[in-house]
Amino acid sequence: MPLLGSNSSESTQQYTSTSITTVECNSIDSGINLINSYISKQVNLSHAKVIVISESLAVEGIGDYISSFINNVEVRPDCNIVVSRCSAEDFLNNSKPTLETLSARYYEQVLNSSQYTGYTATTTLFSFYNALKSKTCQPIAILGGINSDSGEEASNVNIPYIELDSSYKANETPIKNATNLENMGLAVFNGDKLVGELNAMNALSHLMCTSQFNSSVVSVPSPFNENGIINLFIKEDGNAKIDVSILNGSPYICIDIPIVASVLSMEHDLDLKSEENLKSLEKNAISYLEKNILFYLYLTSKKMHADIADFGKYLLNDYIFIDDWENLDWLNLYPDSTFHVNISIQLTSPYLLVKN
Repeated sequence: MPLLGSNSSESTQQYTSTSITTVECNSIDSGINLINSYISKQVNLSHAKVIVISESLAVEGIGDYISSFINNVEVRPDCNIVVSRCSAEDFLNNSKPTLETLSARYYEQVLNSSQYTGYTATTTLFSFYNALKSKTCQPIAILGGINSDSGEEASNVNIPYIELDSSYKANETPIKNATNLENMGLAVFNGDKLVGELNAMNALSHLMCTSQFNSSVVSVPSPFNENGIINLFIKEDGNAKIDVSILNGSPYICIDIPIVASVLSMEHDLDLKSEENLKSLEKNAISYLEKNILFYLYLTSKKMHADIADFGKYLLNDYIFIDDWENLDWLNLYPDSTFHVNISIQLTSPYLLVKN
């Protein structure tokens, strides 16, 4: 049975308090009606910023709930969808706004971190519903959790140091802060059922493949020091170019991604005036990004059987009649895909870090 939560706060200049009301019910609409009979004001969802769904419920299937929200004229289509690794009630109870005065604004801003980290993707109710009904792709949602001392850091003990920071999911990061809310990674759906989770680096790879990537900081292996890392600030340099074809009955997908990168931190004695050094660093960065993108592609296709990057749409022009397209059965064909990824990087180094 769905568990509904009502989140309200005083519209004052200073944050005061948040009230959480929960109800066990047989449907979304009946739950709202029950809450209306209890509180002094009528529930209004027109300013809802986020819909939180527990991981356990998402595994069972959430198609009916998404349809109910879409059918509700009060719920805005740009409302975000979060799949929480804890219960939805715990997620809301542990959300503590520290830099915002209003809880609604807090949820709105905290879910926009994908624009400058690349560690998750903005997923709205509208985009989720469209993907749910689509014949070319499948849905994703923001992966949420609670930051706590008893997190799941142990799951990363075997991760190489170079990849540690980007290997986390929500509920796993070593961050200690008064704000307990975490949004990192993506929840992957096949139809309306949750089939897997992506970590931060997987999410960044997804953004690159879908031309939604803006900027991020990545740590790449140093070509000059076996145990060293070099931090790069990377930005998109135009949309990814994607070509999808059917070869011998299986999809063959080629992806070209242009990136602009600049050096943030490195070994103190490294001379980046040297063309040879720049080429070596560029080669390592390309290899690192291509490896991670290919891992994301084969993870989602072979293990999760989900085309969340909407590669199917690139084949639509090859089919004149809708019956021919439906006979292809793209979503069931996609797990047989083979991928080729090509990263091009225009690498620069900040003036202050160039050796004189």
